[in-house]
Amino acid sequence: MNKEGLYRDLSTVKQQIGLAKQFLESLNSVKFDRKNVLSWFKKLCGYLTDIILTILEIRSILENHVLNKKTMLLYLYQINTTLSLYINTFVAECEIGEALNEVRIFTTKKLSSCLDGIEDVLIKGISTYPENVGNFILWMDTALEKMSEIDHLKEKEKCLKAFSDAKILFEEVLSHAMSIAQVSMSEDYKIIRGSSQSVLEGLESLSNEISKENPNSAMVKLFAETCSNKLCALERKVNVAVLKICLSTFAKYTDDLENIHKFCFNTENKSKPRDLDNLVMEFDLHVDRIMQIGLFAISCSTNMATCIKIRSCLASLEALESELVPAFNAVLLDYCKQNCNLASILKNHWLNEAVLLKRLICEIIDPLAFCQIVHEENKYLVHTLSLDVKANKSKIDRSVTEQVIRNSIVLDDFLKLITYEEDNIIHIKENISFLQKIIREVKAASDVFLPQEQPELNFKVYKRCKILLNGIYSLCKNFLVENSENSFSKEESLGNEQPVVTGNGFLDHIINRGKQILQDRSILYRSNKIEAFDLRSTTLSKMNALKEKNKSIPLSKLVHLRKISFVQSPTRNQISCELQITDIVNELRNMSLTFEKC
Repeated sequence: MNKEGLYRDLSTVKQQIGLAKQFLESLNSVKFDRKNVLSWFKKLCGYLTDIILTILEIRSILENHVLNKKTMLLYLYQINTTLSLYINTFVAECEIGEALNEVRIFTTKKLSSCLDGIEDVLIKGISTYPENVGNFILWMDTALEKMSEIDHLKEKEKCLKAFSDAKILFEEVLSHAMSIAQVSMSEDYKIIRGSSQSVLEGLESLSNEISKENPNSAMVKLFAETCSNKLCALERKVNVAVLKICLSTFAKYTDDLENIHKFCFNTENKSKPRDLDNLVMEFDLHVDRIMQIGLFAISCSTNMATCIKIRSCLASLEALESELVPAFNAVLLDYCKQNCNLASILKNHWLNEAVLLKRLICEIIDPLAFCQIVHEENKYLVHTLSLDVKANKSKIDRSVTEQVIRNSIVLDDFLKLITYEEDNIIHIKENISFLQKIIREVKAASDVFLPQEQPELNFKVYKRCKILLNGIYSLCKNFLVENSENSFSKEESLGNEQPVVTGNGFLDHIINRGKQILQDRSILYRSNKIEAFDLRSTTLSKMNALKEKNKSIPLSKLVHLRKISFVQSPTRNQISCELQITDIVNELRNMSLTFEKC
């Protein structure tokens, strides 16, 4: 496309965006009856289709700017998500016979923001798609690459320079690890913190050796390898922690939001605002965990289309952070039809995006790693149960069997969402079928036998839990790849090491950086409180220098949250921008037709 034609098309799309935003303002005057909202919605889809088709014509300007292309696709996915929210809002309005102005305002503001973002990408070349935010794996790989250079350097000055660069990268890895630790289980927090301290001690030993007047090259090499090994050990612990977060989060994926809903829709709770505060705190932590899982999954996948869809879901949840809880609080303070419908629509929108996010994440998680985590957690619970049974107790803690069942159901749901290799699918399906049967058996036995509080009946429940544990072990074996470095046994433990933690001023600095990373995370709609860290910009320049040297970045060791097919099949990542945009246009048209039939 020549420059004249490009400028003409850019001018056209800018004008189209202006017309679409102007049309959005007309929603305030649209009545809630079916005929009016349908007419308005079809016109809106027409404006948006024109914009997207023009983008298709000038897509060539995005091909050499990967982040701009990703940002554009992210905004387009968000437009489709926003249109779905419009449909749900209009359907609810027709049912109750009045306009839901608060939802309209929120949805219109969100769509207008997407249009502004598209204009920024096309006209100004501004990308809001963060290249490395939350990308723990990329920082890991780059840090290991830089540390490996120290082995090959003989001159002291060059060695000190390489160490200084490596230390900056190591500190960034530790900060991101601690940001994940903030939302991990308390035991995993201690493990990650202790492992981070071990890495810092390794760096200090290496620094002391390099700083000597005549450093011993053999000792320098040994300390450098020790630092790399300790960092890989930290990565393993972080991966295990994230998988445990997945298990605990998926086990009660919608519970925290449902608890807020039940509380606020009960008029008897109007005088109990502090109780709501506790529920909101639990929900906020739950959302933080979902966000960290999503960002970590993105860092483990090379499938651009999947990563953008995950980021779109995260952006939707982020957009609701400032709207959802206030909507429920409004119901608690004033239980009326308008407030109830507002809260219900926003809640359903959150659930839809969260469920889609879960499905996308499950496509990235390594099934062997997840099976191992569930087996490990259930093994501990079954051991706890066995102690009560062996003690011949008449009453045992029912929450233990409930947790075993809940973990196993999460695994069953996970296995339903992922795809399998053809040569192994029959055995896997057989084991999944067995897993489902024994889950039902354990649940039935727990419901019938445990209330009777008889030791011999408790033993029957325990035996069924053992069979369930063996079923999960069989599934783990199905996912083992021949000649793989992965191994697994019934006795193997993924994360029981607990390094001793002592006071360390620099470690406190790393922990605070981790908290700041968690606090400042922004997907699309929320601006960072701090636009950029000097440390991060310095590190990025060093990473770019590595790329310019055409040095291959090694795959990190001991990775549990990478799907092998994503790493080994580069063709999976070559998703056509044109194809993705065309799919979005088709989906937009389908939504318009679907709404017409509602």
